[in-house]
Amino acid sequence: MTNNVKTIEEIRKFVPQCKVAVGGAVLTKEYADSICFYLNNYRTDTTTNVLDKIVVNGVAQEPKISWEKRVNATANVKPSWDAATGVYTIEVSHNGPVDLKIECKGTETD
Repeated sequence: MTNNVKTIEEIRKFVPQCKVAVGGAVLTKEYADSICFYLNNYRTDTTTNVLDKIVVNGVAQEPKISWEKRVNATANVKPSWDAATGVYTIEVSHNGPVDLKIECKGTETD
């Protein structure tokens, strides 16, 4: 079994709500006041966008979002904020590389 397969099995075991998409790439950098993502799922065999969903829990106030498509990427970004639960969800339907930044404040102290 490859390390990738083992990693996916562990993620599904311990975080079953996490969707693992094969063929895509996500790089994440977390800062005190923001989270930056690089999403990429570029394919040459189709022009159909693929949906990635980012969920941030424990958000104290509605975040600001900025995003930029790279090169010839296609992308639609749909943010959703639930103040009652402190959950911020972003649906990114894309084909190709997208940079995404969420500026937010959380309720966690650790």
